[in-house]
Amino acid sequence: MTSLRIKTRARREMVNLTERLRAAVREAGCAEGMLLATVHHTTCALVINDAHSGWEEDMLAFLARLVPQLDFQHMHDGPEHAKSHLLGALLGPHLTIGIHDGEPVLGTWQSVFMVELEGPRERTVTLQVLPS
Repeated sequence: MTSLRIKTRARREMVNLTERLRAAVREAGCAEGMLLATVHHTTCALVINDAHSGWEEDMLAFLARLVPQLDFQHMHDGPEHAKSHLLGALLGPHLTIGIHDGEPVLGTWQSVFMVELEGPRERTVTLQVLPS
């Protein structure tokens, strides 16, 4: 298992992890199997999408509008904190990616992103390579 430490710089931010995942698979020497990625924070998520220029800003703008400001009854740290938790739950903390020929199986334009929802912070993502 490999742990990635990621320091974010903004309240909401997209961090491309694709090359780090590829390196972890190569380091594990796995030709065929599965890669499990987990972010260990309730105000972060993992997603797969296009790394096209500008996509990250569009995604963050969408997320800002996805969960409106509500009067949350059980989140005592304020509405922005509650919004971060809700977005993290909607997007999810895990990804499972196949490994074939020693590489993560991703489409031509697919990249793996950690979505910071309440930064800046130091975050941990664990990667576990499971040979088949």
